[in-house]
Amino acid sequence: MTQEYKRSLVSVVPKLGESYTVQLVLTDESLHLMRLDAKTLITPTPGVRIVRLRRDLSQGLGLNVKGGTEHKLPVLISRLIEGRSAFNTRRLHVGDAILKVNDVSLEKVTHDEAIDLLRSCGDEVTLTVQHFPLASHYLTNDATNQIGLDEVT
Repeated sequence: MTQEYKRSLVSVVPKLGESYTVQLVLTDESLHLMRLDAKTLITPTPGVRIVRLRRDLSQGLGLNVKGGTEHKLPVLISRLIEGRSAFNTRRLHVGDAILKVNDVSLEKVTHDEAIDLLRSCGDEVTLTVQHFPLASHYLTNDATNQIGLDEVT
């Protein structure tokens, strides 16, 4: 039986201004590569969840995100800050793709546009999310900070 050692996502830049995402899977026998695109990564499934939270005026939502259209990735939760609103719901997880903020789609937004929307969406926030399991290792690796990391307040 083949043993899987590592699974990761990388951004490939064949020429300036062009990039795409590739999933790498290393086993004891081979290295598999599969080209992915943002639409493939966030195709709606029954796993979509709606999570309501209240912004803490002094501490914000308490989450960080990576991704956006310029990275050919959905907007993904990369960190939940313990003790803050997003963490305390117990319904959000690192690796969740944020599909909507208060019914506004994040499917075609840049990282900065997503940050602006999350910061300006009001005190009562409704997030539509879907877990993106391929991202878990990718999001916890410090070497991926070039994919955009901002605290949302």
